[in-house]
Amino acid sequence: MQKLFYKNLFWLILTNLIIKPVSIFLIDAQVQNKVGSNQYGLYFSLLSISYVFSVFLDFGLSNYSVKKITKNTSSLSFYLGSSILFRLFLLIVCAIVLGFLSFVLSYPNEYKLLLFWIFFNQFLISTIAFLRSFYTGLLWFKMEIILSVLDKIFWIIILGYWIYFLPKKELSIHGFVAVQTVSYFIVFFIAFIVLIKKIGLPKLKWNWKWSFQILKKSYPYALLVFLMMIYNRIDGVLLERISGSNEAGIYAQSFRLLDACFMFAGLFSSLLFPLFSKMIHLKENILPLLQSSQFVLFSFSVLIANICFFYDTEIIEVLYVHDKISSIKVLSILMLGLIPISFTLIQGTLLTASSHLKFLNTMSFFGIIINLGLNFFLIKKYGAYGAAFSALITQSVLAFLQIIKVQRCFLNKKYFQNYLQYFFILFFSFVLFYLLDLFLNPVLGVLVSSILYLFLLFYIKKKELIFIINQFVR
Repeated sequence: MQKLFYKNLFWLILTNLIIKPVSIFLIDAQVQNKVGSNQYGLYFSLLSISYVFSVFLDFGLSNYSVKKITKNTSSLSFYLGSSILFRLFLLIVCAIVLGFLSFVLSYPNEYKLLLFWIFFNQFLISTIAFLRSFYTGLLWFKMEIILSVLDKIFWIIILGYWIYFLPKKELSIHGFVAVQTVSYFIVFFIAFIVLIKKIGLPKLKWNWKWSFQILKKSYPYALLVFLMMIYNRIDGVLLERISGSNEAGIYAQSFRLLDACFMFAGLFSSLLFPLFSKMIHLKENILPLLQSSQFVLFSFSVLIANICFFYDTEIIEVLYVHDKISSIKVLSILMLGLIPISFTLIQGTLLTASSHLKFLNTMSFFGIIINLGLNFFLIKKYGAYGAAFSALITQSVLAFLQIIKVQRCFLNKKYFQNYLQYFFILFFSFVLFYLLDLFLNPVLGVLVSSILYLFLLFYIKKKELIFIINQFVR
């Protein structure tokens, strides 16, 4: 299982490392530079709302599908057909709820139109994710890897031509959203056609009993993702409502980097979930996979967090043209949250695969209370800077709770020494970057600090590094 994980992880990371940074920094960031923080801040706020409600477009079907398919590959065409009708029903229900929410928030008609358009894109995204869950569950990782970047490839082609070859042609948020719609629809079409060629045509038949069973079985997964979306995405909505869309745009500039790193870190989760599920089902030892994957993701997160903390000014100067000073302060704090996120992704994936959903849902609800409480106080006083602190505190508390739970359920007391090693890595890496930042220019500082950081990892975690390298070599 570990060999399979690292082999596919290598290709997944390599593919995404080539495509997604281009789409994020050369396309998405340039869109914000063109339309300004005010317009993009509005888009960011509406996107955050659609993210939260997009959970109910899937209702936990993707996670449920992975667990179901890894255990039983029969009747996939029936399951796909019933799921399609079920998802269309969810789309109608969600659209009604979203319309009511837009009325409560007193959005003007222009905002409502853009919100529903963005929400339709989320429907396409969630449908693609659902189709990808079939490939993941069947361990067809090659197609999963292609689909993970295909929409971004279309982004790069269409928007890249618009931004760089037609610089005088005006680009609006509505044009940006339209390009997304075209890209997602093409990817959905490809994913669907390839899948039905493998498993057969879906049998479209509405089944109330089956739908009710799916709701009953998947609602804990849907509730979990919904609660997580709230405490992860509500910042943009609160900023726009409390401090205005420009403040939300400032936050979006820094959040873009965190979201980019989260996308890469999320690749671990997408690969680990079916592997953990199968290993737990077969009663195999999950400790080696848990330990090695946690170490890799933690090490990556600490490196990126240090770079963004000490070289925040240089990063913002290179990427953006609006509100640079405000964005610099937000970036340095927000990116520190990547470190606790590295734990919640791995530990949370294991807890989800082992069906500890009651704990995860309770913990996520607690996270919402913390996040909302901090945001209502900090945003009013500090704006985007306050929202960044709120996000960091929330993620840190939730990471601590998940670590304790995993320690109690799966690990022995000896494993606790790994967390002490993680603390030493974090502390010494911070000192290392701080000292070199005093004496070296930014480019040389990042290069030398990163190299010395790798030596530090090798010194502290020599066995784990050798083990991981061997997995890739094999």
